[in-house]
Amino acid sequence: MAKKLMRKILLGVCSLLSLVCATSSIVGLSAKADAQGQSDDYGQLLYSFQVMSDMEITGNMSHNNSTNFRKALNAVKTYSPHSVGIFMPGDVTSNGYAEEWANWNAIIDEVGGLPNIYPTVGNHDLTPGTPKPYDELYQNYLAATGMGNTYFDNWIEGTHFIALGSEDTGHNVPIYSDEQFAWFEEKLAENASYDKPIFVFSHYALRNTTAGTNLGSIIGHSVGSEDKL
Repeated sequence: MAKKLMRKILLGVCSLLSLVCATSSIVGLSAKADAQGQSDDYGQLLYSFQVMSDMEITGNMSHNNSTNFRKALNAVKTYSPHSVGIFMPGDVTSNGYAEEWANWNAIIDEVGGLPNIYPTVGNHDLTPGTPKPYDELYQNYLAATGMGNTYFDNWIEGTHFIALGSEDTGHNVPIYSDEQFAWFEEKLAENASYDKPIFVFSHYALRNTTAGTNLGSIIGHSVGSEDKL
């Protein structure tokens, strides 16, 4: 029963968060206490966080993508000053180049006063383009973000946040190792209970959860490892 419940929570959350990748937008989520019968009040706000992906920052600071990213970060400061984090599940940069990651950091520093930012990779961040090899793009991500891997987890406000990330190149084919899947399963079980949500982030949507993820879809970008997820 516990496994079924956790699977429902996971798929529901992934269905919601994967929409971010499809729409290239910013999404804010808030966790609230139960309303106990009230129809117009969902209870006391516990915490809020934002999710944004597909910013595709380029090497040009005046590019529209950079301008829109700057606006999104300022919106977080204005409308969610007490946010506990901004999660960026992939396509942070256009090509994964060092100068693009440098511009991403520069915009964050320029806006300033932001909550912790948790970036992971998408196909644009790790797909090699001449003459940049995969290993160089991966190292660009690590150096710019300070992350130790493409997948990680954090406990925030007593809630588990888990990020998955491809470990090799592949424009529409995410590559998750057996080690990552084993780690993921272990993390899902860590201090899990019926009354606590688990938020999972992945640039690639889980199969059969949202529009564009069904078998045969022309959109692609979905994880096909149904036997593991």
